[in-house]
Amino acid sequence: MALKLPMSIARPLTLAAENRMSLLMLVPAGGGLIVSFVSRRKVWLGTAALAAAVFVYLMIDPGLTWIAAALGGTTNFASRGQSSDELGSFSGRLEMWSVQWASFLQSPWLGHGYFVSSRGGELYVWHTFSNWTAHDLWLQVLVTTGLIGMTAFLWIVTNWSGRMLAGLRRTTTLQRFGPTFGWIGLWYLGWSSINESIVGPFVPESVAFLLLCGCLLYTSDAADE
Repeated sequence: MALKLPMSIARPLTLAAENRMSLLMLVPAGGGLIVSFVSRRKVWLGTAALAAAVFVYLMIDPGLTWIAAALGGTTNFASRGQSSDELGSFSGRLEMWSVQWASFLQSPWLGHGYFVSSRGGELYVWHTFSNWTAHDLWLQVLVTTGLIGMTAFLWIVTNWSGRMLAGLRRTTTLQRFGPTFGWIGLWYLGWSSINESIVGPFVPESVAFLLLCGCLLYTSDAADE
């Protein structure tokens, strides 16, 4: 019951936010989590039930008219009124990335300062001057903190990952939740590909990521004592 209430709130909020990459990454991450915690027998039964349902549906609606109607609404939600050219450029992110890369080349070693995207504090993208984020985690780190900051960031990521993996191998409790952490990590990796992610604005996803890392690091280090 304690889990059902937050999930019932999270689902409509996720849909309302319309962050398409976060929704897309729920497919492999959520599917992987389900398979990780469900017995093989239930997976096979579920697969068989799905196949039977598809067979029955094709008997009722051989022209797939219901699916066509449903996909029409899904397509409208996914496109958000954007054209195929806009979607092909990752909703304008190709333009954003090229401008951010040019800004990075102006100060490649130190960057422009954490959460500052240019020398003057603003970039002209999408017909507006603003302190834009790079809409990509790695480019955001490069533009704001430069190669020195990227080196430090990679060292932290490598160090934390090594300690957490070591803890997962030594601690039985963590081993039970290893697949969960892996699928959550996959979600964050996909989300970070077209969003500034944990190096962007203060958002719940960043807090959850750092909290999870803190718990894993504490448990992993405690196993060494």
